[in-house]
Amino acid sequence: MLQILISRATSNIKCFRALQLILVTLLIVSCGVKTSTKNESSPVKTETVIADEIDINSKDLETFPFAVIDNVPVYPGCESYTSNEEQMLCFSRKIEEFAMLNFNTGLAQELKLTGVNRIIILFKIDKQGDVTDIKVRAPHPKLEEEARRVIQKLPKMTPGKQKGKAAGVMYSLPIVFEIHTVNK
Repeated sequence: MLQILISRATSNIKCFRALQLILVTLLIVSCGVKTSTKNESSPVKTETVIADEIDINSKDLETFPFAVIDNVPVYPGCESYTSNEEQMLCFSRKIEEFAMLNFNTGLAQELKLTGVNRIIILFKIDKQGDVTDIKVRAPHPKLEEEARRVIQKLPKMTPGKQKGKAAGVMYSLPIVFEIHTVNK
């Protein structure tokens, strides 16, 4: 029974890592190439994404995706976890909790946004454990500012390690929320 639980947890972690790697890659690549539809009145925009392979074993690469780093950065309060998988889950949970506690949830309603809204945040935890290189994509510039403000408030962390050396780690945090309008 214990083996089944461990195997299920391990497969969930692997799926989570793969999903994050895909999101990070898409966000990094899509920041550079954008094309819009010819019908400018349409609110839907198309994006062309061209992905290059990342050589994880490259010696000149100093920043690694969260999903493939040997030792993930340690968020304050996650030090007691011993395995990388446990620290990864703790890190993700703490980042999500921090974002939920500090994000101004009323801002979307003030901006009169409706339906499902997505904010994608990509940031780096550098070799010193500081948050840097914050990139945000959101449906409104004020939501981008708010997301950037929240991520800048993250505490200093123990940096991630690749092959025993401190390394930068890219992390993506998707925030998805839905605004329900009440018809009067």
